[in-house]
Amino acid sequence: MFCNKCGNELDVYAAFCNMCGTPVEKDDHLFEMSAEESIELVDKLKTRYSQVEKLEREVADNERRINGPLNLETRRYSFFRFYWKFLVFAVIAFYFFLFFSLVMMDSESYGVPLALTFIVPIAILITGIFFAIRNRNIENDAIESGNQIVMQQRRTLEKKNEELKKTLYTRKRDLDQINDMVPEEFRKSSSLAQAKTLLTSGKASTLPEAFRMLKR
Repeated sequence: MFCNKCGNELDVYAAFCNMCGTPVEKDDHLFEMSAEESIELVDKLKTRYSQVEKLEREVADNERRINGPLNLETRRYSFFRFYWKFLVFAVIAFYFFLFFSLVMMDSESYGVPLALTFIVPIAILITGIFFAIRNRNIENDAIESGNQIVMQQRRTLEKKNEELKKTLYTRKRDLDQINDMVPEEFRKSSSLAQAKTLLTSGKASTLPEAFRMLKR
């Protein structure tokens, strides 16, 4: 394709001649193309529109995920959840040694099981406090860590989506240079794929002709 004024060879996407600045009449160039050139052009156009459509879908999907509920775990474990077992063991130990001390009441060693009746349950309760606090903190810290991961994933997604939006804006701005080659109703990859089918099958010899056939 060449400039009608100075004869300079032009790029198919050029809006102006880079030598003399004359506006390029896109439709004239499209009619001058061979079928092979038209197929090559429609392939490039389809790729450009397909890239924009893919970005639009990805941005829309990310927006839905960002605007959706943040699935944070609100449950927290209580101290008693881990301590009740020690209470049960302490009661069992108390009655066990109490019964043992009653059995040995007439024995000289009667004082040992009687002392253990109080010492063992108290030891179990004190030990239980330590383990219950530790286990409660471990579980609650794990929940909090999970929530932090979820929030970090949301922030990462938001950042990624902002970058995608910038890329999409740039790609759409680039499309402005070629939109006048394509009627508004055919500015999507599926329509351009249909136009390519008409060109490759020989039913249309130029891109404008393929668009006219698609309008029927």
